[in-house]
Amino acid sequence: MTPSKSDLATPVEQLTQLDKERVQKYKQGTAAEVLGVIGQESETKAAPWVRKIADEQEEKERKQRMIALEMLTSLRKNKKQYIRFLSTIFLLFSKEEDVPKRYRITIDLQDEGLSVFIVGTPYYGAFTPSGIPHYDYHACKLLAIKLGNTIAKLEGYHRDSGEGILIPWEDEKVAYGRAS
Repeated sequence: MTPSKSDLATPVEQLTQLDKERVQKYKQGTAAEVLGVIGQESETKAAPWVRKIADEQEEKERKQRMIALEMLTSLRKNKKQYIRFLSTIFLLFSKEEDVPKRYRITIDLQDEGLSVFIVGTPYYGAFTPSGIPHYDYHACKLLAIKLGNTIAKLEGYHRDSGEGILIPWEDEKVAYGRAS
């Protein structure tokens, strides 16, 4: 039996045990179907699913962005709260960067802006908010990406060829079917 739309939208903790099982079974079945279609050899059969998943992800990100921009606009008059909310946005973006747990990130909120430090290293990043929500939102995203890139370099995932062109490792060539 397929769960109702309200059951799918309700947090799992608030459902009865029977409804939890139905929702879980439904989600597992949907995930298996999606993996089966996307993971197949035929790109023409997988394309609609890939497009659907990408559209859903874009819609989710768009809604998240609009909510954040509305909050920033409403907090613009209170500088401390504005900067504090920017730190929350930065943390959301930094979660996407998959920072290993051994790295401790410190965020310093000051009247001038937001500073981010990787504890135990000389690396840090900072920016001064402009007061324009779109720019500050984008600055948080860029700061998180820079954090991820710095940690990737610390982990040794980044190699420099000396001429500014990154050359893939041999195992990457094999993994992508481009072994020479």
